Amino acid sequence: MNHWIFAGSSIRPKYIRIINVLNDYICSSSNVTLEQLKGKSRKRNIVQARQLCMYMLNRNTRMTSAEIAGIYNKDRTTALHSVKCIKNDMLHDSDLMNYTIELKRELAYYRNRSKFNR
Repeated sequence: MNHWIFAGSSIRPKYIRIINVLNDYICSSSNVTLEQLKGKSRKRNIVQARQLCMYMLNRNTRMTSAEIAGIYNKDRTTALHSVKCIKNDMLHDSDLMNYTIELKRELAYYRNRSKFNR
Protein backbone atom coordinates (compact mmCIF):
# COMPACT_ATOMS: atom_id res chain seq x y z
CA MET A 1 0.00 0.00 0.00
CA ASN A 2 1.42 3.36 -1.04
CA HIS A 3 0.74 5.87 1.70
CA TRP A 4 0.58 9.39 0.43
CA ILE A 5 -1.55 11.00 3.16
CA PHE A 6 0.37 11.16 6.41
CA ALA A 7 -0.55 11.87 10.02
CA GLY A 8 1.08 15.31 9.80
CA SER A 9 -1.42 16.52 7.19
CA SER A 10 -4.52 18.60 7.93
CA ILE A 11 -6.75 15.59 7.28
CA ARG A 12 -8.40 14.16 10.39
CA PRO A 13 -6.45 11.06 11.51
CA LYS A 14 -9.47 8.76 11.40
CA TYR A 15 -9.78 9.34 7.64
CA ILE A 16 -6.15 8.85 6.65
CA ARG A 17 -6.36 5.07 6.41
CA ILE A 18 -9.65 5.22 4.48
CA ILE A 19 -8.18 7.70 1.98
CA ASN A 20 -5.08 5.56 1.44
CA VAL A 21 -7.06 2.33 1.03
CA LEU A 22 -9.52 3.97 -1.36
CA ASN A 23 -6.84 5.58 -3.51
CA ASP A 24 -4.75 2.39 -3.68
CA TYR A 25 -7.77 0.29 -4.60
CA ILE A 26 -8.97 2.65 -7.34
CA CYS A 27 -5.45 3.21 -8.70
CA SER A 28 -4.74 -0.49 -8.98
CA SER A 29 -8.05 -1.31 -10.65
CA SER A 30 -7.96 1.71 -12.99
CA ASN A 31 -4.26 1.57 -13.94
CA VAL A 32 -3.80 5.15 -12.73
CA THR A 33 -0.98 6.37 -10.51
CA LEU A 34 -1.40 8.44 -7.36
CA GLU A 35 0.43 11.29 -9.05
CA GLN A 36 -2.08 11.22 -11.91
CA LEU A 37 -4.98 11.38 -9.45
CA LYS A 38 -3.50 14.53 -7.93
CA GLY A 39 -2.43 15.94 -11.30
CA LYS A 40 -4.07 18.16 -13.86
CA SER A 41 -4.73 15.54 -16.52
CA ARG A 42 -8.14 15.60 -18.17
CA LYS A 43 -7.87 12.16 -19.77
CA ARG A 44 -11.15 10.33 -19.31
CA ASN A 45 -9.81 7.34 -17.35
CA ILE A 46 -7.90 9.57 -14.92
CA VAL A 47 -10.79 12.00 -14.45
CA GLN A 48 -13.22 9.15 -13.83
CA ALA A 49 -10.91 7.56 -11.24
CA ARG A 50 -10.47 10.92 -9.49
CA GLN A 51 -14.23 11.56 -9.55
CA LEU A 52 -14.87 8.13 -8.10
CA CYS A 53 -12.42 8.79 -5.25
CA MET A 54 -14.13 12.08 -4.47
CA TYR A 55 -17.58 10.48 -4.63
CA MET A 56 -16.62 7.64 -2.28
CA LEU A 57 -15.04 10.04 0.22
CA ASN A 58 -18.13 12.24 0.10
CA ARG A 59 -20.43 9.29 0.73
CA ASN A 60 -18.34 7.40 3.29
CA THR A 61 -16.83 10.15 5.44
CA ARG A 62 -17.91 13.41 6.99
CA MET A 63 -15.23 15.34 5.18
CA THR A 64 -16.20 18.66 3.63
CA SER A 65 -16.02 19.20 -0.12
CA ALA A 66 -13.05 21.51 0.42
CA GLU A 67 -11.16 18.84 2.40
CA ILE A 68 -11.86 16.19 -0.25
CA ALA A 69 -10.88 18.51 -3.08
CA GLY A 70 -7.68 19.51 -1.27
CA ILE A 71 -6.46 15.90 -1.31
CA TYR A 72 -6.47 15.97 -5.11
CA ASN A 73 -5.31 19.60 -5.50
CA LYS A 74 -8.72 20.68 -6.79
CA ASP A 75 -11.38 23.24 -5.88
CA ARG A 76 -14.39 22.33 -3.72
CA THR A 77 -16.72 22.87 -6.68
CA THR A 78 -14.80 20.16 -8.54
CA ALA A 79 -15.54 17.74 -5.70
CA LEU A 80 -19.23 18.64 -5.83
CA HIS A 81 -19.26 18.20 -9.60
CA SER A 82 -17.57 14.81 -9.23
CA VAL A 83 -20.28 13.58 -6.88
CA LYS A 84 -22.96 14.77 -9.29
CA CYS A 85 -21.26 13.09 -12.27
CA ILE A 86 -20.78 9.73 -10.56
CA LYS A 87 -24.39 9.73 -9.29
CA ASN A 88 -25.61 10.42 -12.82
CA ASP A 89 -23.29 7.81 -14.37
CA MET A 90 -24.48 5.14 -11.92
CA LEU A 91 -28.05 5.59 -13.16
CA HIS A 92 -26.97 4.41 -16.61
CA ASP A 93 -24.03 2.11 -15.84
CA SER A 94 -24.71 -0.97 -13.70
CA ASP A 95 -21.01 -1.91 -13.76
CA LEU A 96 -20.14 1.39 -12.09
CA MET A 97 -22.91 0.84 -9.54
CA ASN A 98 -21.53 -2.63 -8.72
CA TYR A 99 -18.00 -1.24 -8.51
CA THR A 100 -19.06 1.41 -5.97
CA ILE A 101 -20.78 -1.28 -3.89
CA GLU A 102 -17.57 -3.33 -3.97
CA LEU A 103 -15.56 -0.28 -2.92
CA LYS A 104 -17.93 0.42 -0.06
CA ARG A 105 -17.47 -3.15 1.19
CA GLU A 106 -13.71 -2.78 0.96
CA LEU A 107 -13.80 0.45 2.97
CA ALA A 108 -16.10 -1.12 5.57
CA TYR A 109 -13.65 -4.01 5.95
CA TYR A 110 -10.73 -1.67 6.62
CA ARG A 111 -12.81 0.58 8.85
CA ASN A 112 -13.88 -2.41 11.01
CA ARG A 113 -10.40 -3.91 10.96
CA SER A 114 -8.84 -0.68 12.21
CA LYS A 115 -11.20 -0.59 15.21
CA PHE A 116 -9.69 -3.83 16.49
CA ASN A 117 -6.06 -2.88 15.77
CA ARG A 118 -5.93 0.10 18.13
